[in-house]
Amino acid sequence: MIVYFIEVVAFQLLFLLSYDLFLKKETFFNWNRVYLIFSSLISFVIPFITIESFQNAVPQEYIVLLPEIMLTPQKAVAGIEPTWNWFLIIGITISSLLFIYKITQLVKLRFKGRFVKRENYTMVIIPKSTVAFSIFRYVFMGEDIHEEKLEDILSHELVHIREKHSLDLLYFELLRILCWFNPLVYIYQKRISEVHEYIADAAIVQDKNKSDYYEKLLAEVFQTQQFSFTNQFFKHSLIKKRIIMLTKQKSRQTLKLKYLVFVPLVIISLVCTSWESATLTDSDKDTVKNLDKEDLLQESGIKYDFASFLLKDIVDSDKVYLFADVDKLPIHPECKTLEGEEEIKKCLTINIQKHVAHNFNMKLAEESGLVGRQKIEARFIIEKNGKVTVPEAKAPNAVLSKETKRVLKSLPTFTPGQKDGKPVRVSYVLPIAFQIQE
Repeated sequence: MIVYFIEVVAFQLLFLLSYDLFLKKETFFNWNRVYLIFSSLISFVIPFITIESFQNAVPQEYIVLLPEIMLTPQKAVAGIEPTWNWFLIIGITISSLLFIYKITQLVKLRFKGRFVKRENYTMVIIPKSTVAFSIFRYVFMGEDIHEEKLEDILSHELVHIREKHSLDLLYFELLRILCWFNPLVYIYQKRISEVHEYIADAAIVQDKNKSDYYEKLLAEVFQTQQFSFTNQFFKHSLIKKRIIMLTKQKSRQTLKLKYLVFVPLVIISLVCTSWESATLTDSDKDTVKNLDKEDLLQESGIKYDFASFLLKDIVDSDKVYLFADVDKLPIHPECKTLEGEEEIKKCLTINIQKHVAHNFNMKLAEESGLVGRQKIEARFIIEKNGKVTVPEAKAPNAVLSKETKRVLKSLPTFTPGQKDGKPVRVSYVLPIAFQIQE
């Protein structure tokens, strides 16, 4: 989960940087609108896509490991996902409550005014106010807005209604709730709001004098409501940008070729996801064996680089398979009734975590004189007969290394993995961390 969201944020950052560098200043406002919506959406899809040809085109030195187990002197905590999940749920709950509060305030404002129904929209006249904004088919207008200003403002807001800009803002509002921790979603919403105003302004000045229009923008100060999902006629931060765009010469049609930048961006993103999901091949094993251990042993969510000490016997005569290479995964005794690769993998992970958490003797760590966060890296193999062997356990000292091997060797007998219908040895890597207070 954490790695997935990191990838989404990384791709959105790539798309936003490209937008600001190449597309933001162009007058192809509708194209920019499509780019912002589509790029934000595809960022959530790309991490699930892997292309085999890309996997073969890059060095394959990565493997998905079991989630890290965090041990403490008081208790053992299996994995980091539960904590993250609760953190995510709490954030979504708070964001949802804020959204509901905004909706409530908007509804109150709606019933505070009087209604004027028209053919394609409904105007809500707010007494003693100069607000001016629209949402879906409603145009909110302050009663104190001067009559001569009313026509321009109304025409502007009707463009928002006709182009269904509220759907865009609501989409990004939902992203703000689900991805409240991602600052790029807020930037996306700000960019799309700018584009909406440019689109509306461009439509209005087709039949009006540009200079007169932007002089009116500067001449009147309207109240604003803090509704991020509404199209507001007046925003202090947008006035200058809108005037610049109104006075800007239209971009040449040939500059639309700039949008082709999206193609290599997507290809780069797909290469990254395919690279991350790649597994070690025979041709890469000698290269990996010669790589520096400490440089390779870097944590990245639940994906780690292979360190050479974990691979020292991977080219032995009796081949060891990475679990991504087998046709059928090993099955924990508690998981035999399950169907589906993902369910079996998840069940196996949970049961291994529980086993280590309940059986690891943390007193040995306390008595070792270690202080602070420590880490153990272990590789265990589920053999052809389902038994577990532990060729390596790298720990801060020999005692903890021996304890790690003892705990892992005490795992129950598994249903072995299969390749081409035959049982095979399958290799797993398990990181174990623990924190000892001084």
